Amino acid sequence: MSDNPIILRARRATERIDKQAAFVSTEYGTISRWLTASLFALNGGGAAAFLNAREAAKGHILPVILFGAGVIFAMFGAMVVQEMYGRLAELLRHQDAYWSRVAITGRRLRWAEAKFRASRRRRYRCAWLAPMLGWVSGALFLSGLIASARGW
Repeated sequence: MSDNPIILRARRATERIDKQAAFVSTEYGTISRWLTASLFALNGGGAAAFLNAREAAKGHILPVILFGAGVIFAMFGAMVVQEMYGRLAELLRHQDAYWSRVAITGRRLRWAEAKFRASRRRRYRCAWLAPMLGWVSGALFLSGLIASARGW
């Protein structure tokens, strides 16, 4: 085992990257799938239930529009998560390759590390979008329930 601090740091970085990649590929994906499926089922089920109550649905289209919009926002959220996961996984692969080379050669490239930091900032800039779409989907479900109960 080398006492070279650069090689030790590179080994530590690859360990962290491996852990992050494992988390991203399992936990983040699982949570996102569960949340998207739940929002889709709630809004789709709300629309179906309202449409099946024929008497209540006569002339009242607002609840169906709200539930339908909730489904659409849930799907947009899923698309954003899918895009973010793909970009994050790509970044982690590049970082892993870089730090693996550093662990072997002991040579760091400051420009490459700066590029990774900038890339990470760009990727996380829109991290708020997927949760926001989920909240909108949930709010549309509640709005659909309220509109149904009030007979709008």
